[in-house]
Amino acid sequence: MEMFCLKCRKKVSVDDSSIGESVVNGRRMLRACCPQCSSNMAKFVKATIQPQTLS
Repeated sequence: MEMFCLKCRKKVSVDDSSIGESVVNGRRMLRACCPQCSSNMAKFVKATIQPQTLS
């Protein structure tokens, strides 16, 4: 996966094993560490829409 590093100012490819997932204010966010400069990177991703159950 490619993420943008603000310190390097370019897109950096990050392997999937080093990506962590968290939720901030109800939005999914991926977090990783830049392999070149070791700074933290973050990327907001689309949330998957879960079907609502009728009750």
